[in-house]
Amino acid sequence: MFQNDELQFYPTPKSLAERAWAKFKNRAFCRVLEPSAGDGALIKEYPHWSESFHYRPPVDAIEIDITKHEALRKLGVDVVGIDFLEFQSAPIYSHCILNRAGIEFHYT
Repeated sequence: MFQNDELQFYPTPKSLAERAWAKFKNRAFCRVLEPSAGDGALIKEYPHWSESFHYRPPVDAIEIDITKHEALRKLGVDVVGIDFLEFQSAPIYSHCILNRAGIEFHYT
């Protein structure tokens, strides 16, 4: 299939994942999409992920590297696609979160 460098896997550090979730002003999560899930680092920091919540809004993932799908499913997410550029069901999501690694941002 792909070689690792072709997949452009950029792991998201925990601190960045926490900050990304904190950026949402609307915290009424109904259904969340992670369109480039990788190893699930962003998903693991989902603020509604703890046992203390009686209802955890669903999180779906898209990941091009099929070798990562099993680990994502073990996190309790549904893998709903392989290529987010071809994904057609985005209107069902209240929130979308991703790490745009490879684009120069300045995190302060």
